[in-house]
Amino acid sequence: MTGPLNASGATRAVAQFRENRNAELVGEDTSGSAEGPTAGQIFLLTLPNSRLKVRIPNAWNRTNIQRWVPGKGVVVDRLVTATLVDFTSNRDRVLDFVRKPHEATPPADWAAGLNATFSGNWAGTLDYRDYGNDGRVTLPTTLAVTSDSKGIVFSWVYDDGPGKIVRSSTRWTVDPVTRTLITGEGKSRATQAIAEFDTIPATGEFTMVANGTGTENGAEVMIRTVVTRRANALRITRMSRKTGEPFLLRDSYDLTPAL
Repeated sequence: MTGPLNASGATRAVAQFRENRNAELVGEDTSGSAEGPTAGQIFLLTLPNSRLKVRIPNAWNRTNIQRWVPGKGVVVDRLVTATLVDFTSNRDRVLDFVRKPHEATPPADWAAGLNATFSGNWAGTLDYRDYGNDGRVTLPTTLAVTSDSKGIVFSWVYDDGPGKIVRSSTRWTVDPVTRTLITGEGKSRATQAIAEFDTIPATGEFTMVANGTGTENGAEVMIRTVVTRRANALRITRMSRKTGEPFLLRDSYDLTPAL
């Protein structure tokens, strides 16, 4: 089991297990590098005028790993992404998978998986980040989902205060050939690469993770869409991050079937 916080020595160990012990890796891709740490010796130098202390790498250690992705960590064999739902329910889904593995959902079944997950009417809340003051706003929200030959249509209704009802709609489509999630149409059309698509029909569980790029306040960011369904709880979350920074919430829907 591995994750994005693995780095340095841990990543070297993971790489060795895979290459020399044929280990199967489950979880998320690691950080660090399978090639080895960038510096086996580091000098600390205090600059005489500013008195700043700086680190100076002096030697580059290399492992005997034969296969690696330059500049990146170790890529897992089975991606299982930790989600907000997993965190709030105190659940380790990676450990659950290791204890009881199951086959990945084939791309041919993706459209059916989305239809089964979203079908019906939903009610709950939208929680989003206000870019102006970085505050959080929560709105009562309802969702009606229908499908046609082009994909799934989301019809949203937001209660934005007394006498202010906001309505919007969008369409989602999955392309099993290019393994992408397509949202919106025309100028609002966006595509994201589907990194994880996992359904467990016996329990009704569903997880989808899709990654793409976008722009926020003039800066390019990575955008991640996460959809989870556990029993009657449906959550749709979008996050974004700049290079080298952690993900921040953009918006998150917390929904249950409408009565």
